[in-house]
Amino acid sequence: MLTRGKSRPISSKLTALLKNEKSETLDAGRDIALTFGYAENFMRGGLPAGALDEGIHSFGVTVTAIRSDLVEQYKANAAAIGFGYLASYEKFNFGASIANLGTKLKYLDEGDPLPVTLRTGAAVPLRVKDYIKLLMAYDIVHEERVFHHRAGAELAFSRLFAVRGGWRFEPESYQGGLTFGFGLNLNRFFIEYAYGWYGDMEDTHRVLFGVKFLQ
Repeated sequence: MLTRGKSRPISSKLTALLKNEKSETLDAGRDIALTFGYAENFMRGGLPAGALDEGIHSFGVTVTAIRSDLVEQYKANAAAIGFGYLASYEKFNFGASIANLGTKLKYLDEGDPLPVTLRTGAAVPLRVKDYIKLLMAYDIVHEERVFHHRAGAELAFSRLFAVRGGWRFEPESYQGGLTFGFGLNLNRFFIEYAYGWYGDMEDTHRVLFGVKFLQ
């Protein structure tokens, strides 16, 4: 996943160095993360008879290597793991995850911890036509001691192409608003793109290139 323009905390020592630099135009920063993930269905059904007795329960884990460049001068590396759970039913999906459990980003002598992120959400799939599906979703994210709310929708065409739109509900100190993106699925390969605002860094572009090793 390639991420551009995302804000991050920096150490007091690095802040002092930046203030002493002469005035010039620099790229604010760039993060590159390489993620490997694995997920497995571990239970089908298993609940009392009723609307939820035919669900599929899945568990996944990710391992991520992170490379961060700040104002074109300072570089840092970190590694992280994440875990996720997904329950899928015919008319309802529920999921929860924890991400960014790992080492610190160390630009100079001091390290900045990765923002541990807790996420939970639910989605309702709707069939528009045989080859068109609509997914309505709502997420709650806890990151850096703040709760963030997300609402969105995805319109998928024959599992090949999907367009997405959403809205970020943020506290006053954060920039919320409209987000959009798309996804393209080509057998074992897939591409994801998303655009939105993040904190005070204005527009943020996220691109994900993926490969499915097992199907």
